Amino acid sequence: MSPTARFLKHYRQLGWVVDVVERFVARGHGYRKDFLGCADLIAAKPGEKVLAIQATSASNVASRLKKSKGIAELKVWLTVATIVVVGWGRRDGKWFARIEELTLDSMGDEAEPETVTRAKLPRKKRKSQWASADLFAMEVGDEGEQK
Repeated sequence: MSPTARFLKHYRQLGWVVDVVERFVARGHGYRKDFLGCADLIAAKPGEKVLAIQATSASNVASRLKKSKGIAELKVWLTVATIVVVGWGRRDGKWFARIEELTLDSMGDEAEPETVTRAKLPRKKRKSQWASADLFAMEVGDEGEQK
């Protein structure tokens, strides 16, 4: 299931009205055109700000944020609505969403822009296949040969 399809399913279950606003332009070899250059979906729910959503994989969230911060038109959108980048990832067989929200302050031209993190993927702790005792468990015989 694509990140876009996963987002549609998840947020519809939460009561949001969501639809795809990305389109395919067939000119030349064809390419995809996002709403405002960075949004695949638009979502609305009573009592909440309208969302423009960039759906991607968890590993691509940082690059999508960087790209979005370079689009000047987003400053207008952020005065009336919200932009979020949602990255889906899988850890230990379960799906998790990493959600980063762009703010009007983060679109400034000065120092490194900031984002508001709504959710993060848990980090998987890696275990070594070797126990420390196994690394030095060789026995040496009388003549200096390994057994």
